[in-house]
Amino acid sequence: MTIHGRGRSVATGALVGLIGGLAGSWLMNHFMSGVALVTTRGDRRDPQRNKQLIAAAKSKYKEMADPTGEFTEAVARRVFGRELTGKQKAISGPAVHYAFGALAGAAYGLLAEVSPTVVKGRGVPFALALWVAGDEIAVPAFGLGRKPTEIPVEAHAAMFASHIVYGFTLETVRKRALDFVA
Repeated sequence: MTIHGRGRSVATGALVGLIGGLAGSWLMNHFMSGVALVTTRGDRRDPQRNKQLIAAAKSKYKEMADPTGEFTEAVARRVFGRELTGKQKAISGPAVHYAFGALAGAAYGLLAEVSPTVVKGRGVPFALALWVAGDEIAVPAFGLGRKPTEIPVEAHAAMFASHIVYGFTLETVRKRALDFVA
């Protein structure tokens, strides 16, 4: 038995939402790289220098606020009883970010099929709710990351903006993907 919402199955909604969530996560990462470049006053005429500046700025932002990395490390300590190596951190942090973004996108896509009000705001309210509930409340409450008061305001602003990018991309790609499966 297939559950349908608005003429399509919720499985279809979840699939296109998952695709949108992956796209949103990818663009969110690139947006943060752009923020890093702008905040370090990069020069578009010198790509090699920009790579160095982006790496330095990403490191700075990770020190200020890296909920995914902190979460991944905390889970590794609790579940496996050990610290992650540098290589494991480099792989697991992005993997968790993309997995969470994809699963959140799938949930959004499923909800969009059941309730049309979910898509109001082009995905932005959903994404901001994820940011508040996840990064700002749940992660620190479970001891999986720093408290919001320990993170600089500019890092909060960058994460706020990056979640707007995620939500808008999620909805835009989800809607376009529906054209291919409908």
